[in-house]
Amino acid sequence: MAPEEARRLLPPHVFIGWSVETPADVARSVALPVDYPGVSPVFATPTKTDTKAPWGVDGLRRVRAATPLPLVAIGGIHPANAREVLRAGADGTAVVSALCAADDPCAAARSFCRR
Repeated sequence: MAPEEARRLLPPHVFIGWSVETPADVARSVALPVDYPGVSPVFATPTKTDTKAPWGVDGLRRVRAATPLPLVAIGGIHPANAREVLRAGADGTAVVSALCAADDPCAAARSFCRR
């Protein structure tokens, strides 16, 4: 669904994110009625295999420099690299595999919180 349509249908307090996979997506996101871009994927991930090449930490820094919007980083993020992702400019992270594929998802979530 187009962000404009989502904004029209949803109450104002509902956050709308928009995945950005290219510099052109980032430039476009600034003009869209979205609350945040989801920078995807930051690292390679088996969860999202139909995306463009990973941004990497340097790409995430470039996205941070290109937009005033809050950034949510997604893709290949785990406790050992989450701090680096946040230092590169992400305001938050979205994780799937690091929790869902963990033997103990609760312990994995606590590991994120500790770091």
